[in-house]
Amino acid sequence: MEAKTDNLAFSYSRISLFEKCPKAYQFKYLLKQDELFSTIEQHLGKSIHAALEDAYRIKNDGDSISLDYLKTAFETAWSASEGKTIKVIKSHLNSKDYYLDSQNMLRNYYHRVLAADYSETVGLEQYFEINFDSSVIYRGYVDRISKNSDGMLRITDFKSGKRINEPLDDMQLCSYALWCFETFEENEIEIAFEALRHDRTLWGKLKKSQVPLIKKRLTKDINRILRATRFEAIPSILCEWCGYNPICNYAKAGGRYKAYSNSNKCPWCGGDLEEREGRYGSFIACTEFSTCRYTREYW
Repeated sequence: MEAKTDNLAFSYSRISLFEKCPKAYQFKYLLKQDELFSTIEQHLGKSIHAALEDAYRIKNDGDSISLDYLKTAFETAWSASEGKTIKVIKSHLNSKDYYLDSQNMLRNYYHRVLAADYSETVGLEQYFEINFDSSVIYRGYVDRISKNSDGMLRITDFKSGKRINEPLDDMQLCSYALWCFETFEENEIEIAFEALRHDRTLWGKLKKSQVPLIKKRLTKDINRILRATRFEAIPSILCEWCGYNPICNYAKAGGRYKAYSNSNKCPWCGGDLEEREGRYGSFIACTEFSTCRYTREYW
Protein backbone atom coordinates (compact mmCIF):
# COMPACT_ATOMS: atom_id res chain seq x y z
CA MET A 1 0.00 0.00 0.00
CA GLU A 2 1.31 3.43 -0.90
CA ALA A 3 0.47 6.79 0.58
CA LYS A 4 -1.91 8.99 -1.41
CA THR A 5 1.00 11.29 -2.18
CA ASP A 6 4.69 10.79 -1.50
CA ASN A 7 4.67 14.13 0.34
CA LEU A 8 2.68 12.45 3.11
CA ALA A 9 4.87 9.34 3.38
CA PHE A 10 7.57 9.82 5.98
CA SER A 11 10.58 7.80 7.04
CA TYR A 12 13.43 8.15 9.51
CA SER A 13 15.81 9.22 6.74
CA ARG A 14 13.34 11.86 5.59
CA ILE A 15 12.95 13.34 9.07
CA SER A 16 16.70 13.17 9.65
CA LEU A 17 17.45 15.03 6.41
CA PHE A 18 15.04 17.83 7.35
CA GLU A 19 16.84 18.23 10.68
CA LYS A 20 20.24 18.36 9.01
CA CYS A 21 19.29 20.76 6.22
CA PRO A 22 15.76 21.81 5.15
CA LYS A 23 17.14 22.96 1.78
CA ALA A 24 18.43 19.47 0.97
CA TYR A 25 15.05 18.12 2.12
CA GLN A 26 13.31 20.46 -0.32
CA PHE A 27 15.55 19.36 -3.20
CA LYS A 28 14.97 15.66 -2.52
CA TYR A 29 11.36 15.34 -1.41
CA LEU A 30 9.53 18.39 -2.70
CA LEU A 31 11.36 19.28 -5.91
CA LYS A 32 12.16 15.61 -6.65
CA GLN A 33 15.73 16.43 -7.68
CA ASP A 34 18.16 13.56 -8.07
CA GLU A 35 21.39 13.90 -6.13
CA LEU A 36 24.29 14.64 -8.47
CA PHE A 37 26.61 12.18 -6.77
CA SER A 38 26.80 9.56 -4.04
CA THR A 39 29.61 9.53 -1.51
CA ILE A 40 31.99 6.66 -1.04
CA GLU A 41 30.70 6.34 2.53
CA GLN A 42 27.17 5.77 1.21
CA HIS A 43 28.45 3.24 -1.30
CA LEU A 44 30.40 1.44 1.43
CA GLY A 45 27.33 1.23 3.66
CA LYS A 46 25.06 -0.07 0.89
CA SER A 47 27.62 -2.68 -0.18
CA ILE A 48 28.07 -3.98 3.36
CA HIS A 49 24.30 -4.13 3.89
CA ALA A 50 23.84 -6.06 0.63
CA ALA A 51 26.54 -8.59 1.56
CA LEU A 52 25.11 -9.20 5.04
CA GLU A 53 21.57 -9.49 3.69
CA ASP A 54 22.74 -12.09 1.18
CA ALA A 55 24.68 -14.01 3.84
CA TYR A 56 21.80 -14.14 6.31
CA ARG A 57 19.37 -15.17 3.58
CA ILE A 58 21.56 -18.13 2.65
CA LYS A 59 22.23 -18.96 6.30
CA ASN A 60 18.52 -18.95 7.10
CA ASP A 61 18.00 -21.58 4.38
CA GLY A 62 20.21 -23.90 6.42
CA ASP A 63 23.45 -23.46 4.50
CA SER A 64 26.70 -22.52 6.20
CA ILE A 65 28.41 -19.26 5.26
CA SER A 66 32.16 -18.99 4.77
CA LEU A 67 34.18 -15.81 5.05
CA ASP A 68 35.08 -16.17 1.37
CA TYR A 69 31.39 -16.23 0.45
CA LEU A 70 30.80 -13.05 2.46
CA LYS A 71 33.74 -11.34 0.75
CA THR A 72 32.45 -12.37 -2.69
CA ALA A 73 28.97 -11.04 -1.90
CA PHE A 74 30.54 -7.76 -0.86
CA GLU A 75 32.69 -7.53 -3.99
CA THR A 76 29.61 -8.06 -6.16
CA ALA A 77 27.75 -5.27 -4.40
CA TRP A 78 30.81 -2.98 -4.41
CA SER A 79 31.17 -3.36 -8.19
CA ALA A 80 27.54 -2.37 -8.82
CA SER A 81 27.53 1.43 -8.74
CA GLU A 82 24.11 1.60 -10.47
CA GLY A 83 25.45 4.21 -12.87
CA LYS A 84 25.91 6.81 -10.13
CA THR A 85 28.94 9.04 -9.70
CA ILE A 86 30.65 8.01 -6.46
CA LYS A 87 32.71 10.75 -4.87
CA VAL A 88 35.56 10.48 -2.36
CA ILE A 89 35.44 13.64 -0.24
CA LYS A 90 38.39 13.10 2.10
CA SER A 91 41.43 14.02 0.02
CA HIS A 92 43.86 11.84 2.01
CA LEU A 93 41.88 8.68 1.20
CA ASN A 94 40.95 6.82 -1.99
CA SER A 95 38.41 4.16 -2.93
CA LYS A 96 40.87 1.34 -2.19
CA ASP A 97 41.18 2.58 1.39
CA TYR A 98 37.41 2.33 1.82
CA TYR A 99 37.31 -1.07 0.16
CA LEU A 100 39.94 -2.47 2.52
CA ASP A 101 38.19 -0.84 5.48
CA SER A 102 34.96 -2.61 4.49
CA GLN A 103 36.72 -5.97 4.18
CA ASN A 104 38.13 -5.52 7.67
CA MET A 105 34.69 -4.70 9.14
CA LEU A 106 33.09 -7.72 7.49
CA ARG A 107 35.89 -10.06 8.56
CA ASN A 108 35.58 -8.95 12.18
CA TYR A 109 31.79 -9.27 12.13
CA TYR A 110 31.99 -12.72 10.60
CA HIS A 111 34.26 -14.04 13.36
CA ARG A 112 32.53 -12.19 16.20
CA VAL A 113 28.88 -12.80 15.24
CA LEU A 114 27.91 -14.25 11.88
CA ALA A 115 29.73 -17.59 11.92
CA ALA A 116 28.07 -18.66 15.18
CA ASP A 117 24.76 -16.82 14.79
CA TYR A 118 22.01 -19.44 15.10
CA SER A 119 19.14 -17.04 15.70
CA GLU A 120 16.16 -17.41 13.40
CA THR A 121 15.82 -14.69 10.75
CA VAL A 122 12.25 -13.39 10.61
CA GLY A 123 12.82 -10.59 8.10
CA LEU A 124 15.62 -9.07 6.00
CA GLU A 125 15.35 -5.56 4.60
CA GLN A 126 11.80 -5.81 5.93
CA TYR A 127 9.57 -3.09 4.47
CA PHE A 128 6.90 -1.72 6.80
CA GLU A 129 4.22 0.97 6.95
CA ILE A 130 2.48 2.54 9.93
CA ASN A 131 -0.67 4.60 9.47
CA PHE A 132 -0.49 7.66 11.71
CA ASP A 133 -3.85 8.97 10.53
CA SER A 134 -5.94 8.95 7.36
CA SER A 135 -3.28 10.79 5.36
CA VAL A 136 0.19 10.32 6.91
CA ILE A 137 2.16 7.09 6.62
CA TYR A 138 5.46 6.31 8.30
CA ARG A 139 7.48 3.70 6.46
CA GLY A 140 10.93 2.19 6.25
CA TYR A 141 13.13 -0.88 5.97
CA VAL A 142 14.49 -2.90 8.89
CA ASP A 143 17.91 -4.46 8.20
CA ARG A 144 17.18 -7.65 10.13
CA ILE A 145 14.47 -8.99 12.41
CA SER A 146 15.41 -12.17 14.24
CA LYS A 147 14.26 -14.40 17.06
CA ASN A 148 16.74 -15.32 19.79
CA SER A 149 17.01 -18.77 21.34
CA ASP A 150 14.80 -17.58 24.22
CA GLY A 151 12.11 -16.55 21.72
CA MET A 152 12.62 -12.80 22.09
CA LEU A 153 12.36 -10.72 18.94
CA ARG A 154 15.37 -8.56 18.03
CA ILE A 155 15.62 -5.65 15.59
CA THR A 156 19.14 -5.16 14.23
CA ASP A 157 20.48 -2.22 12.25
CA PHE A 158 23.96 -2.48 10.74
CA LYS A 159 26.07 0.68 11.08
CA SER A 160 29.36 1.29 9.28
CA GLY A 161 29.88 4.88 10.42
CA LYS A 162 31.88 6.26 13.32
CA ARG A 163 29.08 7.89 15.33
CA ILE A 164 26.59 5.45 16.87
CA ASN A 165 23.73 6.41 19.19
CA GLU A 166 22.65 4.43 22.19
CA PRO A 167 19.84 2.18 20.86
CA LEU A 168 17.22 3.29 23.39
CA ASP A 169 17.89 6.96 22.54
CA ASP A 170 17.69 6.41 18.78
CA MET A 171 14.42 7.21 17.06
CA GLN A 172 15.31 5.11 14.04
CA LEU A 173 15.41 1.86 16.00
CA CYS A 174 12.53 2.89 18.24
CA SER A 175 10.34 3.66 15.21
CA TYR A 176 11.09 0.22 13.76
CA ALA A 177 9.90 -1.28 17.04
CA LEU A 178 6.49 0.39 16.60
CA TRP A 179 5.74 -1.79 13.60
CA CYS A 180 7.10 -4.92 15.29
CA PHE A 181 4.95 -4.38 18.37
CA GLU A 182 1.89 -4.03 16.13
CA THR A 183 2.75 -6.97 13.88
CA PHE A 184 4.12 -9.60 16.26
CA GLU A 185 2.14 -8.66 19.38
CA GLU A 186 5.20 -8.80 21.62
CA ASN A 187 5.35 -7.14 25.03
CA GLU A 188 9.13 -6.62 24.91
CA ILE A 189 11.59 -6.37 22.01
CA GLU A 190 15.36 -6.10 21.80
CA ILE A 191 16.76 -3.34 19.58
CA ALA A 192 20.40 -3.37 18.53
CA PHE A 193 23.03 -1.59 16.50
CA GLU A 194 25.84 -3.68 15.07
CA ALA A 195 28.60 -1.06 15.20
CA LEU A 196 30.77 -2.64 12.51
CA ARG A 197 33.53 -0.03 12.59
CA HIS A 198 33.91 -0.51 16.35
CA ASP A 199 33.40 -4.30 16.23
CA ARG A 200 30.75 -4.38 18.92
CA THR A 201 27.01 -4.74 19.51
CA LEU A 202 24.97 -2.06 21.29
CA TRP A 203 21.53 -3.16 22.43
CA GLY A 204 18.66 -2.51 24.78
CA LYS A 205 15.10 -3.64 25.48
CA LEU A 206 11.90 -1.75 24.68
CA LYS A 207 8.58 -2.44 26.36
CA LYS A 208 5.24 -2.13 24.61
CA SER A 209 4.21 0.44 27.23
CA GLN A 210 6.76 2.83 25.62
CA VAL A 211 4.94 2.83 22.26
CA PRO A 212 2.73 5.91 22.94
CA LEU A 213 5.80 8.03 23.81
CA ILE A 214 7.69 6.94 20.68
CA LYS A 215 4.67 7.65 18.49
CA LYS A 216 4.24 11.05 20.15
CA ARG A 217 7.83 12.01 19.35
CA LEU A 218 7.49 10.87 15.73
CA THR A 219 4.19 12.72 15.33
CA LYS A 220 5.80 15.90 16.64
CA ASP A 221 8.67 15.59 14.12
CA ILE A 222 6.31 14.90 11.22
CA ASN A 223 3.97 17.79 12.08
CA ARG A 224 6.93 20.17 12.28
CA ILE A 225 7.85 19.25 8.70
CA LEU A 226 4.25 19.48 7.47
CA ARG A 227 3.95 22.99 8.91
CA ALA A 228 7.19 24.18 7.32
CA THR A 229 6.81 26.92 4.71
CA ARG A 230 10.47 27.93 4.33
CA PHE A 231 13.33 25.58 3.66
CA GLU A 232 16.50 27.39 4.60
CA ALA A 233 19.93 25.86 4.12
CA ILE A 234 22.06 25.03 7.13
CA PRO A 235 25.57 25.47 5.71
CA SER A 236 28.23 23.41 7.46
CA ILE A 237 31.19 21.21 6.71
CA LEU A 238 28.64 18.48 5.87
CA CYS A 239 27.83 20.37 2.65
CA GLU A 240 30.82 18.61 1.07
CA TRP A 241 29.01 15.27 1.44
CA CYS A 242 25.67 16.52 0.10
CA GLY A 243 24.67 15.33 -3.37
CA TYR A 244 22.94 18.68 -3.96
CA ASN A 245 26.15 20.65 -3.36
CA PRO A 246 26.67 21.57 -7.04
CA ILE A 247 23.20 23.16 -7.35
CA CYS A 248 22.93 24.75 -3.89
CA ASN A 249 23.95 28.38 -3.55
CA TYR A 250 24.80 27.86 0.10
CA ALA A 251 27.15 24.92 -0.33
CA LYS A 252 30.89 24.87 -0.91
CA ALA A 253 30.55 26.19 -4.44
CA GLY A 254 29.38 29.50 -2.94
CA GLY A 255 32.00 29.45 -0.22
CA ARG A 256 29.42 30.37 2.41
CA TYR A 257 29.56 27.18 4.42
CA LYS A 258 33.09 27.95 5.63
CA ALA A 259 31.82 30.63 7.96
CA TYR A 260 29.73 27.99 9.70
CA SER A 261 32.15 25.10 9.83
CA ASN A 262 34.30 26.85 12.44
CA SER A 263 31.37 28.37 14.33
CA ASN A 264 30.75 27.54 17.97
CA LYS A 265 27.00 27.84 17.41
CA CYS A 266 24.68 24.92 16.69
CA PRO A 267 23.25 25.15 13.13
CA TRP A 268 20.03 23.46 14.27
CA CYS A 269 19.01 25.47 17.31
CA GLY A 270 21.57 28.26 17.74
CA GLY A 271 22.86 26.86 21.04
CA ASP A 272 26.54 26.66 21.95
CA LEU A 273 28.70 23.80 20.71
CA GLU A 274 31.28 22.04 22.84
CA GLU A 275 33.75 19.20 22.48
CA ARG A 276 32.81 16.04 24.34
CA GLU A 277 34.36 12.67 24.97
CA GLY A 278 32.33 9.61 24.00
CA ARG A 279 32.96 5.91 23.98
CA TYR A 280 34.37 6.26 20.47
CA GLY A 281 36.49 9.35 21.05
CA SER A 282 35.91 13.10 20.97
CA PHE A 283 33.10 14.77 19.02
CA ILE A 284 31.30 18.11 18.79
CA ALA A 285 27.81 18.36 20.32
CA CYS A 286 25.17 20.94 21.19
CA THR A 287 24.98 22.01 24.83
CA GLU A 288 21.17 21.94 24.55
CA PHE A 289 21.15 18.13 24.62
CA SER A 290 18.76 16.31 24.96
CA THR A 291 16.38 18.88 23.46
CA CYS A 292 18.79 19.20 20.51
CA ARG A 293 20.78 16.18 19.33
CA TYR A 294 23.09 17.87 16.82
CA THR A 295 26.57 16.30 16.62
CA ARG A 296 29.47 16.25 14.20
CA GLU A 297 32.98 14.88 14.24
CA TYR A 298 35.08 18.05 13.82
CA TRP A 299 35.06 21.78 14.49
